[in-house]
Amino acid sequence: AAVRAYLQALAAQGALPVLLVEDLHWADDGSLDLLQHLLAHAAELPLCLVMTSRPALLARRPEWAATDATVQLSPLAATDSDTLAAALLQRIEPLPPKLSELIVGRAEGNPYYMEELVRRLIDDGVIVVADPHWTVHADRLDTLRLPTTLVGLLQARLDALPAGERTAARQASIVGHVFWDDALQALDANAPQALPALQRAAFVKARDNSDFEGTAAHQFDHHLLHQVTYDTLLKAERKLGHGAAARWLAERTQGRGAEFLAMTGEHAERAGETALAVDCFEQAGAEARNRFANAAALSWLGRAVTLLGETDRGRRFDLLQQQEAICELVTDRSAQDMCHAAMASLLERDPDDARLARLLVCRALLAERRGDSAACEQLAKQAVEIAERSGAARAAADSRLLLAWRCGKRGDHAAARIEADRSLSWARQIEPGVVRDSTEAASMLMTAKVAAYFDETDKEREILHEVLSRAEARGNWVTQADALAGLIDLERALGHFEQMTALSHRMLTLARSMGAMWRVAASLLLLGEAAESLGDQPAAMGWYEQCLPLCRVTGDRRKEALALLGLGKAHLCSGDAAAAYPWHCQAQAIFTQLNEPDWATENLAHTALCQIRLGHFDAARASVNQVLDGLQNELAGYPADNLIDVRWTSQQVLAALGDPRAGPLLEQLHLDVHTLATTFTDAADRDRLIQAIPNYRDIVAAYQRRGAPAASG
Repeated sequence: AAVRAYLQALAAQGALPVLLVEDLHWADDGSLDLLQHLLAHAAELPLCLVMTSRPALLARRPEWAATDATVQLSPLAATDSDTLAAALLQRIEPLPPKLSELIVGRAEGNPYYMEELVRRLIDDGVIVVADPHWTVHADRLDTLRLPTTLVGLLQARLDALPAGERTAARQASIVGHVFWDDALQALDANAPQALPALQRAAFVKARDNSDFEGTAAHQFDHHLLHQVTYDTLLKAERKLGHGAAARWLAERTQGRGAEFLAMTGEHAERAGETALAVDCFEQAGAEARNRFANAAALSWLGRAVTLLGETDRGRRFDLLQQQEAICELVTDRSAQDMCHAAMASLLERDPDDARLARLLVCRALLAERRGDSAACEQLAKQAVEIAERSGAARAAADSRLLLAWRCGKRGDHAAARIEADRSLSWARQIEPGVVRDSTEAASMLMTAKVAAYFDETDKEREILHEVLSRAEARGNWVTQADALAGLIDLERALGHFEQMTALSHRMLTLARSMGAMWRVAASLLLLGEAAESLGDQPAAMGWYEQCLPLCRVTGDRRKEALALLGLGKAHLCSGDAAAAYPWHCQAQAIFTQLNEPDWATENLAHTALCQIRLGHFDAARASVNQVLDGLQNELAGYPADNLIDVRWTSQQVLAALGDPRAGPLLEQLHLDVHTLATTFTDAADRDRLIQAIPNYRDIVAAYQRRGAPAASG
C-alpha cells in the first residue's frame, strides 16, 4: 500500500514511472505479491511495469501467463546474434569471420552464452585484451576445444582460475549470490584478498550499498554462475561453510529484519545446527507476522515446526498456534483445521490443560466464523472450565469473551455483561506484555459492546476511544481495527452514516494492509450498509458485490448471506422487486442452514415484501405469518430495537394485504422508536436520530399519515 501511494505521489508531480524488474524467477513470494498488488491497481497508476523471467515463474504464478501483456522470448535470430557478437567484439579490427561464426554458432541464440564464450576465449589467451584494440590468435580457433553447454562453459571458467581465486569464489558461493567481505573472511581468512582478481575476471562485481555497516558487499556476475560454483563444493565443505556463515550472521542480525534472521536460519539448517535454525526461523516468523507478511511468516514458522520434529512438543504446539493465528487472520479455514489436528495430536501424547484450553478457544472461534453458534458456545464452555481450573489466564479471558459474544447475540445482555467483566478480570491477570495488552483490549471492547446493549453511549464511546488510542500508540493494527469496528457500530446506532462511512474506509485500509480477508469482507458489508442508509443504492450494491466473492472464497457463510441480504434490500429500495427476490431466496437458504433465527426472520420479512410487490399475495401472507410467529417464539427474548427492521417490513406487508394486524403493529413501532429516542436527553438529538435512520423516519411518517396524534416526550 505504501509503494502504491509513493508511485501515485510521483504521478501527481507529473512523473510517469517505469519499474524494471529482472530475473523475477528468483524473487520471493512477498515481492511477487507486491507486483501483483500493483497490477491489481493498474487503473489507479500511470506506471509502466516491465518484468523479465524464466518460464519457471509461471509454475508459481500461472495466472500471469494468460495476460496479453506477456511476451515469450525466443532465441536471438541470426541477424540479432550477429549484431550482439559485433558489439561484444567491437574492439577487434578487423573482426575475423571465423570468430564471429564460432560465437554465434555455439551460443544458439543465448546472449549470456555468447558473453561467457568471449570471456573464456580471453581467459584462454585466444583473445588478447589491450588498449585501445584487442587482437585475436585466429590460428588457435580450429584446434580450440570448448564445452558444449553453458553450465559446462561456466565450470570450465571456474576450473581455469588460479587456486586461490577458485577457492575464494567457492567460499563466497556458500554465503550466497550476494556476499560480504567480513562474511567471506569468516569462512576463509585469505579469501577476501582474491576479490580484486575475481572482479577483473568478471566473476563477481562490487555492489554500491551494503546491508551491513563496515563491510563491503559483492555479488556474483550471474545467478547461474553462482549456482554452478556452489555445485562444485563437497557436502562436508558446504556444512562447514554454512556453519561459519550462520555464526557470522547471528552476530550481525540482532534487531534486524526477518529476512536476515531467515537467512541465518538457512545457513544453520544446512550446517546441521538445528537449534540455531529453529530459533532463527521462529524469530523470523514472529517478525514477519508483526508486519503482516503473512505468507513469509507461515513459511518460516512451518520450517521451525518441521525442524523440531518430535523434540520439544510444547514448543512445537506453541509454533503451531502462531501459525493457526495467521491462518485465522487470512481466513484459510482448511489450514486452521490442519493446525488444530496437529495441536490435538501433540496433546494426546503430552497432555497439558493450559494448552488444551487454548486449542478449545481456537476451535470455538473457528466454529463462530463458520456460523456454528452452538459448537462455538459448547467449546467455549469447555475451555472456560479447563482454563480456570488450571489458572490459564489468557485462555480463560478469551473463552469468557466468546461466551459474552454469544450471550449478546441471543439477546441475554445481563449474562453478556457478567461474562465480559469476568473476561476483563482474567485478562488483567496475564503477565504484563504484548499478550496482556491485546487480550485486555479485546475484553474492554466487549465491555463497550455490552454498554451499547444497555444504551450507555457515553461509557461505550469512552472505552472505544481509550482502546483505539492505546492501540495506535503501540502500533497494534489488529486492535485498532477492532476498536474502529466498535466505533462504527456506535455511529450507526446514532444515525451518523457519514462518520460510519469514513470509519469503515479506515478499517478497510487496515484490513487490506494486514491481509485479513474476513475484516475486508466486514468492511465492505459496513460500507454497503452505510451507503444504503444514505440512500445511495447503486453504491450499496457495488460494495455488496465486492464482498460476495470474497466471502465465498474464504468460506464465510454468514457474511455471504449478509451480502446477499444487502443486495436484495438495495434492489428492493431501488424499486426492482424482481431483481431483489432471488438474492433473498439465496440468503434464506444459508441463514436457515446456519440456524440464525434473527437474520433468517429479517430476510424472510424482506422476501414477503418482494412477494407483495410482485403480486404474489398468498405467498406473501404465508411468509409474513411465519415472520410474526418467529417474533413471538424464537425471537421473543430479543430487545425490541434489534427487531425494528423486521417488524417495520412486516407491517408494510400486512398493510398491503389489508390485514388488521398492520395498525396495532405500526402503533407499537412508533412507540418503540420514540422510546429509543428518549435515550438522548437533548430534544434536537432525538429528532435528528429519527430523521437520520431510514426505518425510524419512515415509521414516523407512516404513523403521521394515519392522522394519529403526535407522540409525546
